Amino acid sequence: MTDFSDFIVFADESGDHGLTSIDPQFPVFASSFACLIRHHIPMKSNRRLGG
Repeated sequence: MTDFSDFIVFADESGDHGLTSIDPQFPVFASSFACLIRHHIPMKSNRRLGG
């Protein structure tokens, strides 16, 4: 069986990361991250993650 980390990281981005063609209607680039401790996730959701 594969060992799992104690952490789960979700990452997402929005917008265009290229600076050559900036969209004037949406001139934003954002990135966000969420780092969760696997043992704090409820067991129903955690079953597939080996917890």
